[in-house]
Order: sequence, then structure tokens, then C-alpha cells
Amino acid sequence: MKEIVYYQTSDNKIPYLDWYKSLDKSLRLLVDKRLSKVERGLYGNHRRLSQDLYEIKFDNGHRIYFFRKRGNNSFTPYRW
Repeated sequence: MKEIVYYQTSDNKIPYLDWYKSLDKSLRLLVDKRLSKVERGLYGNHRRLSQDLYEIKFDNGHRIYFFRKRGNNSFTPYRW
């Protein structure tokens, strides 16, 4: 099972959660469903952008960017 670890800035802000709270309910539900799958290791439509940076693609054109290090069982979402 993947652990979701949220990036926190030096002033203790979590950009992903700020962005997530700004979404309407239908988009939050869509994100929740997808992240639930990611926790189980099921990324679906995604691609690698650089060594540790990836994006998850949604059918509606939205994206979630995340960091993943080889050998690490964590998932660090940023936002789209």
C-alpha cells in the first residue's frame, strides 16, 4: 500500500491541500477516487515527466503531479 505524503513548505503550508479545498465537490470526489486507487498501487493513465516527477491524467483534461522515488513506498501529490 502506498503512503500519501503531502509536501509542506517552510512556512507550514501544504499547497496540495489548499488546492484540493478550492475544488468543487464533484472534482474532489473524482480526485478522491483516483487517489484511493493510487494508494493500492493502481496509477491508471499516468506518465513520467522527469526522474522523480510524474503526472496522473484525468479524462476531463485535469492532471495531478506527484513525486515518487524508486524504492520508496510513498506518493507525494502536488496539484494540477
